[in-house]
Amino acid sequence: MEDGEEISFHGTKLHSIYTRGHANHHFCLLDPVLAGIFTGDSFGLAYPGLQRNGLFIFPSTSPMDFDPTAAKETLDIILASGAKRAFLTHFGELRDLKAARKQLLEHLNFSESLYDRALSGKEEFVALRNRFVAELKNNFTILASRAGLNMTTEDWRMVETDLRLNAEGIAFAGIKARAEKKCVN
Repeated sequence: MEDGEEISFHGTKLHSIYTRGHANHHFCLLDPVLAGIFTGDSFGLAYPGLQRNGLFIFPSTSPMDFDPTAAKETLDIILASGAKRAFLTHFGELRDLKAARKQLLEHLNFSESLYDRALSGKEEFVALRNRFVAELKNNFTILASRAGLNMTTEDWRMVETDLRLNAEGIAFAGIKARAEKKCVN
């Protein structure tokens, strides 16, 4: 779908909003009747089991075309859409979009610092991914604690795959951009 395109759905029109960042192909659908936006993965992952002490949300940086700047812009696009709630693919409905944006931005700022290191460094994918997994886990612990969430062994099992995929997405995107930069120079 193109940005701004509309789809008729049960007597209303859903509005497509292009939200590059998480993935090149990503878009959200705004439903004016529900005053909500269906965000896919562009507005993070909010596992129900991690909501014990209030909101705790983190981004998905897993695709190969992760763009940290565009991912942060997407947060503003979603807030500017006028939606009062977001319907996340993973998992459920959010009503405090500003608080979610704040947490997502903290995670994305850290992810961007990893991306920049991948872009400017010389390390290959496996080494970067392994280092980034450890660093994302450490940052995740800090941000979870700040949100009042003490991670249990079960919590870590729940998010382990996401952290690995996020590390892979950041490492791959940084290395890909590094190679493209070399080709241009």
